[in-house]
Amino acid sequence: MTTLTGTEHSAMLRIHAELLDRLVAAAPQRRDPGAWDPDPATGEAAWIVRERHLLRDAVNQHRAARGLDPVSDEDIRPLESQAEGHSDYAHKFALYCANLAVGIDPLARPC
Repeated sequence: MTTLTGTEHSAMLRIHAELLDRLVAAAPQRRDPGAWDPDPATGEAAWIVRERHLLRDAVNQHRAARGLDPVSDEDIRPLESQAEGHSDYAHKFALYCANLAVGIDPLARPC
């Protein structure tokens, strides 16, 4: 389990706010024509894939700034799944991604 310093925690919370803002800004695009069409690669609605990529790219920008390796869709998908079905989906998805952005595995369980 990783413990953040106060400064690191503040940075993670700023990243969370940024990621949440990005998700909220992207949400109206769900009404665009074709947003619910299946993505050819995954079969998921196009908007889901677009938002996952949006957060993956933002997470990787923050990870690069910290000298961390980039993450893939396969790293982001379980975070999205963990948030699915919750009334605060965007908040949870952004929070899990913010943890990943600073190098914390948000799905790791303490011993």
